[in-house]
Amino acid sequence: MSESSENHSPTLFLRLYTDKEGKVFLLHEGLNQSVEVTLPVSDESLKQAQNKLVDKCNEAYHLEIERLEGTDEVTANPQQRANRSIKEVLGPKPRGNIFRYAARKVLLVVEIFFAALLVLASISFLYKGVAWSQDNLPEYLHWVVLALYLTLLTLCVYLMVTEEKRREESARIKMLFGPRGMLVLPTLTLLTAASVFASITLSLHRHGLVALEACTGRPVDAGSLTDFYMWHFLKLVPLVKINEVMKLGEPLCYSQKRMGLLILIFQALVVLPSVNTVLYYWKHRRALAAPALDYHFEAGWEPSVRKTEGV
Repeated sequence: MSESSENHSPTLFLRLYTDKEGKVFLLHEGLNQSVEVTLPVSDESLKQAQNKLVDKCNEAYHLEIERLEGTDEVTANPQQRANRSIKEVLGPKPRGNIFRYAARKVLLVVEIFFAALLVLASISFLYKGVAWSQDNLPEYLHWVVLALYLTLLTLCVYLMVTEEKRREESARIKMLFGPRGMLVLPTLTLLTAASVFASITLSLHRHGLVALEACTGRPVDAGSLTDFYMWHFLKLVPLVKINEVMKLGEPLCYSQKRMGLLILIFQALVVLPSVNTVLYYWKHRRALAAPALDYHFEAGWEPSVRKTEGV
């Protein structure tokens, strides 16, 4: 990899180097943070080291900002207040003509609008696919369709089931679902899962395997069951009691443990990973929007060489 290509690339390069004991390290030169790479070196060990280094750099960056600017205006010392005022004056401002700036913002709104339309169209297609299958196909073929949907849902949940998995699959999620894939994926997964679980529950209800009551006057059908599962999703949204605040009553009532088991499966396997993925995106949104990371390696390079070169 040439120096010129590195300088002109939008990619952020992390330096790999070895010491005399054969240990391998991954270094972010700008923040002077490094982590050891697990041997033997592989794609997986490099990815794990990269994730550790990103977390370490984020922590170091926030500590440095706190040291330079203080935690808030009240507790900051005179130098930190001066740093804050300079940063405010020199901070990002609209570039160029105000009309060009406004045009860029309008373009961003249009892009978000069409992205939202695409997501809604995808949700509608997936939801209508389940409804059409239930209304038009023989029951055994409908269960085949549901099996295919469940396979797809399993793959989606797999991409976001744990924080480690979300880290490992972040590039794939971005490639499949766009720059804000960490928001699109859980939305698609949640609403598709609600319609699939509603269809399964309706079939079980028609065969007398589960019992549901129309406690709010709505019949037990695909629509009310989808709302029923979404109601239980909203019930789990942290800190915000949406159902209570909006006075949303439970669409359907049940008394059987087996029905409660279905709800718990939906919440554990679909709702919790989806909510945690949105929270993960919000927590790491800057890192997820950052330039791609790549590696730079020169045999014989070590931190002491860098110090010598800087003199």
